[in-house]
Amino acid sequence: GPGVREPLSYYLSFYKWKVAGIQREQRGGHEYGSSFLEWAPHNLQAWSLLNGGIDTIAGPLGSLARPRARAFGAREMRALSSKLAHFDIVAPLEYFDEHLLMIADAIGLPLISHSAVAPPHMGLKKGERLSDALVCPNMTRCRERVRAIAPWDAQLYSAARATFRSQLAAQPRSFHRRLRLFRASRAPAQQEGRVCCARQGKCHDKATGAWLAQPLPCVPGWRALQNLVIDDRGGVCCMSPRARAGAGRARRRRAQVRLR
Repeated sequence: GPGVREPLSYYLSFYKWKVAGIQREQRGGHEYGSSFLEWAPHNLQAWSLLNGGIDTIAGPLGSLARPRARAFGAREMRALSSKLAHFDIVAPLEYFDEHLLMIADAIGLPLISHSAVAPPHMGLKKGERLSDALVCPNMTRCRERVRAIAPWDAQLYSAARATFRSQLAAQPRSFHRRLRLFRASRAPAQQEGRVCCARQGKCHDKATGAWLAQPLPCVPGWRALQNLVIDDRGGVCCMSPRARAGAGRARRRRAQVRLR
């Protein structure tokens, strides 16, 4: 089933992923506003779950979808609740492990592990990431703003959280035992990911060959997943110190051969 997210967390995540970079690149006007507070549309999560096409509401300030999202009300919420009622499980993001295990049990599949991977923030410099504190220096003000403009997001999250917690409480003791084992089994993979990341050396742009000033930020997860994500990062190639040293020795050998 689908997942829902605490409203402020949902807004911040989408803003950092897509909007902040657009705001930085704006020339002349401010179609997307100049800050998180100026950009934030009404009922972002509830609207997108009901209608899809999140870009239509999260786009420019003059988008025609924004007034409709502002007018989102009890009728639209009933339609959304009816839509979500077709799913056996609707879970808050913070219960992702529990959600995954319950779905695996429901459809009879072996449990598949997972690892959190932070997507790149679009429109920013390679490797640059925004923190919540940088987006919202006054987090209280941002929280109050989202509470004011997204009351149906708050109701959606509250209802889904209460229902899921009831479903979770009804699970047998064996479920919670397997949940603990599942989390414990992921710890070595996460640790390997951190070790691999700590060993990551300098990175260079494949197009220009220029070395980046700093390595890309850590990608959590096991080694194979980390390498896959690093290789897919916009034409950036990262080398471990050992591989970089080997490449350096190969270049020196080639230079010696040319000198002969």
